[in-house]
Amino acid sequence: MDFRSFLAKTLDDVGFRSSIADHYVWMRVATKPDGEAYYEYILCYMDDILCISHDAERPMKQIGNTMKFKGNKIIEPEFYLGARLKRKQLDNRYIWTMTSHDSHDYVKNAIANIEEQLNSNGMKLPTRVSTPMAAHYHPETDSSNELSSDGVTTFQECIGILAELTS
Repeated sequence: MDFRSFLAKTLDDVGFRSSIADHYVWMRVATKPDGEAYYEYILCYMDDILCISHDAERPMKQIGNTMKFKGNKIIEPEFYLGARLKRKQLDNRYIWTMTSHDSHDYVKNAIANIEEQLNSNGMKLPTRVSTPMAAHYHPETDSSNELSSDGVTTFQECIGILAELTS
């Protein structure tokens, strides 16, 4: 069983369900100590796992019962997908912020992730291009196959990276 399938089975076993919109986003209903219901989220990308929860350590320990974490540790994140994460206090509440403040690191990590994905599919980025697409490309006559669900997710991730770089 490959890592992605093993992770999916593990998350399913502890009650998380994959989002219809993005199969890298997993969720389950949880309850805060005051009785308020909410969703816990697990975000997965390659071998990175980020938990969003009132008590993030609890679901991470549940996952850790089946999977071994790097260094056998569950820690607050500093980076996720090349973006720097930071916990801040705002109006007497703690919030998490995500920034690509050091855009050089963000771009470097984004390219490395894309190259890794391409490499796993036997492809690579071209080394010399003058335009983003062939000069005689006509999208209205394109008859290439639709993307698989993995391809759609990769496309969405690339658009997200471009959006972050242009914001």
